[in-house]
Amino acid sequence: MEATSLASVGNVMFQNIFFPICFIIIIGILFRRIGLINGDFIKYATQLMHRILLPIFFFWIIANEKNSENFDWRVYLAAIFSILIIYLIALILIRFFQTSDKLSFIFTNSCYRFNLFFGLSLIFYLFAENVMRKFCILLLFLIPFTDLLTCIGAVTILKNFKINNLYIRQSFRLIFLNPILLAGMLGLLSSSLNISFPVFLNKTFEIISSIIFPLALIITGGALIPPRIKSLSKLSLVGAGLKTILMPILVYLFLQLFSPSLEAFYTVVLFFALPFMIDRRIVIAEHNIQQDNTSSFSTISAFVSFFSISFWCYFLLK
Repeated sequence: MEATSLASVGNVMFQNIFFPICFIIIIGILFRRIGLINGDFIKYATQLMHRILLPIFFFWIIANEKNSENFDWRVYLAAIFSILIIYLIALILIRFFQTSDKLSFIFTNSCYRFNLFFGLSLIFYLFAENVMRKFCILLLFLIPFTDLLTCIGAVTILKNFKINNLYIRQSFRLIFLNPILLAGMLGLLSSSLNISFPVFLNKTFEIISSIIFPLALIITGGALIPPRIKSLSKLSLVGAGLKTILMPILVYLFLQLFSPSLEAFYTVVLFFALPFMIDRRIVIAEHNIQQDNTSSFSTISAFVSFFSISFWCYFLLK
């Protein structure tokens, strides 16, 4: 995509894209508050997204683009270095705060894990399919990478060799059996073999994708329940700052250093400014989104992220 066409997005994005996305998230919050959706809905809708809808989308968006280039390898390095620096800072801070192992594990996760639902929706509505394809391929690397860090954190922080009632070796295997990851790999194989799909199947994929992102945003809003554990407020504010403020700054600086394409700046920096949300199976049982133990982290992170994304949208797409 040309730089001029990407930059022109900034002129209308707040009115036509970013605000409507935030409004749908607010609808999800209202639905939760008035009882139209509850914790069970969030739980099972999240499973539906991760096991069926998102794998279908990843396969289609990756397989449907033929002879398309991927992000430069330096973009992957920028992402790795940024996440690792934040992770190391979080490990240092838990020594400073001297919190319990449980809170330390939640805090470290809140510093680098991202809201996949919000991020995919934002990139999908902002950019063209070829940019979305590159971004999804990047996620095929980032998703297992952050899950691996979670497993490492369980051992080093919790001194626990189980996550989600599974031993660590089983959790490692679960990471690479992620339906999104497998579907994305199949999409890459289909694209490399230049396999074409009939029109009706492509249309089916398009219809499915049209329902994925509104549902994802409602789930995001429904998961933002008001925190009840006041003692977490200071720690959650620090985590939100690391995740939504410092991390996009780091990835921006690394991208500046490595000088990749403009597409990488627009998509990757925005994605790294996203709020924290636990939504993947590798940790969803360890920290259930129906419970209170992560609510203050995700809620404060979402609030700070709104201003962070607004700033980066203005700064990058002006």
